[in-house]
Amino acid sequence: LEFRRVLFRSQWVFGNSTTVAALRREGFDFAGEEAGRTLARVVFWGSTGAVRDLIAAGAPLETRDGEFCAVALECAVSRSQVDNPEVLRLLIAAGASRGDQAVKDRALALAKGAKAAEAVPMLREYGARE
Repeated sequence: LEFRRVLFRSQWVFGNSTTVAALRREGFDFAGEEAGRTLARVVFWGSTGAVRDLIAAGAPLETRDGEFCAVALECAVSRSQVDNPEVLRLLIAAGASRGDQAVKDRALALAKGAKAAEAVPMLREYGARE
């Protein structure tokens, strides 16, 4: 029973191919603040597919998580995602933090600090400044 609870919780902390389907079965509100926090956590830890699915389901891109990182765009350049630039590409394509210069600038500083070589030029092209 404990294993099932841990596995169930890991679906929305780490994300996997069943995350959105499981949340739908629970009647999860994909437009709500908790969906935005879930997206930020999955961006920080999770799979590209789960991020893609959460964005497609309508999870807010700008919700501040407060536990793992601030917003999804900043989570995408965390040390856990340094080798996964596809997550950042998905968020940029979806318009994450498009109008928030401060978030884009912080994401660029985080990417540089994490030595996320692919993320730095993507963020500069997206309008981030040093």
